[in-house]
Amino acid sequence: NKSSALFREAFLSGHLKFTHSGRAGIFQYLSALARSSKDKSRNTVLLPAFHCPTVVDPVLHANFKVRFYSVSEVLQVNENDFLRKLDKDVAAVLFIRYFGIGGISKKLFAASRACGAKVIHDCSHSFLKNSPLSLSGVDADAAIYSFWKLLPSATVGGGVWCEDEAVN
Repeated sequence: NKSSALFREAFLSGHLKFTHSGRAGIFQYLSALARSSKDKSRNTVLLPAFHCPTVVDPVLHANFKVRFYSVSEVLQVNENDFLRKLDKDVAAVLFIRYFGIGGISKKLFAASRACGAKVIHDCSHSFLKNSPLSLSGVDADAAIYSFWKLLPSATVGGGVWCEDEAVN
């Protein structure tokens, strides 16, 4: 049936690795990115200035520097500030899907890709799209999930979705 096919596609595709938490997913992705990167000068991750403190911790533990970009009081990325801070040192940028609202601006996504930075979509507060039923964030290089925030979970609380086998 259609629902079970969508479930298999979302959760059993091989692209989703289950982790203890969303924080662990960020750490695992960035650690793998650091190991697979040929350009060691890319040592910075661009993060929104409004975030949960658990977003910074895995970045630092993966041995990256943190650089913050501003967001408005309605949780929109300040595009000018973001573009000023995006440079050749940035290995990855992280966008947060606050309370399940919004997505990644096409302009900022394109600028990140043009700069050579990986795009991470933090979907910890909204991991499913309902039409059609699928995981949020799979349009980025990686997507981070924190399932336990929305579903009871005994052992698996998070996950990281990644298309790239070198980083997966």
